[in-house]
Amino acid sequence: MAATRPAKLVKTNTGEYAAQKELSDIVDFINAMLSWRGTAQIGVASTSVVVTHNVVDANGVATPPARILLTPRSDPQQRFWVSSITSTQFTITVAAAIAGSAVNFDFSAYLND
Repeated sequence: MAATRPAKLVKTNTGEYAAQKELSDIVDFINAMLSWRGTAQIGVASTSVVVTHNVVDANGVATPPARILLTPRSDPQQRFWVSSITSTQFTITVAAAIAGSAVNFDFSAYLND
C-alpha cells in the first residue's frame, strides 16, 4: 500500500482553514478517475482477443481511449500490440498463435494521454 502524505492546512480567503492535498496526489486521483482497467485473455492457438473497454467522456459518451497500457501476466514469448481502437473496443494481438497455456493481459485505458 502506498504511503499517504498528510494534507496541508491553508488559510482560505474567508479566513477559514482547509486541508490542501499535494498537487501530485490530485493528479494521481484524476488519472485514476480517467482510466479503465481490466484483464483479457488470449487463449491457446489464438492470436488475438477483442476487449470492451467502457471508456466514456464527462458526458457519459463512449470514447476511444487516448492511451492503452498492457501488462502480460506471463511471458507471451513474442511481440504483442494493441490495434483497432474504437469508442467501445480494442484488439490485443500477438505475432503467432499462443502455445502451451493462455496468456492474460492486464490493461489500463486512459481517456487523456
